[in-house]
Amino acid sequence: MIFVLTLVAVISSGLLAYFAVYTQPYIEKNKKAEIEKAIKEVVPGTIESKVLKDENKFKIFAGYDKDGKLLGYAVYTVGTGFQDLITIMFGVDKHLEKMYRLEVLEQKETPGLGAKITDENIFLKFWKNKNIRGEIILAKPPKGESELKDNEVNAISGATISSRSVVTIVNKALKRVKEEVKNG
Repeated sequence: MIFVLTLVAVISSGLLAYFAVYTQPYIEKNKKAEIEKAIKEVVPGTIESKVLKDENKFKIFAGYDKDGKLLGYAVYTVGTGFQDLITIMFGVDKHLEKMYRLEVLEQKETPGLGAKITDENIFLKFWKNKNIRGEIILAKPPKGESELKDNEVNAISGATISSRSVVTIVNKALKRVKEEVKNG
């Protein structure tokens, strides 16, 4: 009985290891395609992109139009949310004064509450065309769209921690992007 259970465990773990190695290139290819798609969404008009900074949890991409003109920067960053890590990408103009938009690429926040950070109508629409000369500010309680300042975004009711986490992640990344671009 011990021999049979050992044999089953060895075969099972061998198969798991084989399929993990076999699928890894496909996973990486899909992740790269997802990032390329996100770059084109967060920096409008981008036809081609170039990696300027490539760290594990922080990347800066330059977005160019068909003539090779710099349109802006796409920033990929990862930070801590309420439940787990939140992976986001946002686009800013080349002068680092305006945020085009924000996309949440990966999150494991509470379904029905914190997971609303991926909802265009509830959360993401407030990130479009924001002034980033200073920090982004979280509006709590939420305000009407016309009442928001040009650097404010609404918190999600019942998911303030997730909302605040996204704002914190973005503000830290913005500070770093400004330093990186300033320093060349």
